[in-house]
Amino acid sequence: MRISLILLWLCSASVAFAGCGELPLASTHRDDGSIISVIVPEAQQLASPRWSPEDGEPPLALSQAITLGLTWARGHYTRFDEVDIDSVSLSRIGCSDLRDRWYYLVHFSLKIEGQRLFGSGNFAAVLMDGTVVPPTVRE
Repeated sequence: MRISLILLWLCSASVAFAGCGELPLASTHRDDGSIISVIVPEAQQLASPRWSPEDGEPPLALSQAITLGLTWARGHYTRFDEVDIDSVSLSRIGCSDLRDRWYYLVHFSLKIEGQRLFGSGNFAAVLMDGTVVPPTVRE
């Protein structure tokens, strides 16, 4: 009986401390009805360095996140003449179990023939280990 209780407690503890699975950090709907999301696999969430604002500067500086994001975006949005940063936000990964994992969400501004295009879904996440997590499209 005692062994059964210990096994039951161990199983429930492992579930209680499990991560949040694949977590969307940002999502938006496109005009065609599809959904574009940045989804971070649990392994990447757990591998990202721990940080708290009280600890000082983040493990990845804002300037590094911008460089990494722009490098990815310029390689991804190749049909556009110009790719710039529109905004950057620093946010905590929303999982209640991972309150000390943070990321930058970088929104991009795209231009073609000198005209800025307005639309949603031009973003990527940059984790504190420098990993760029691109958006994925779901129908």
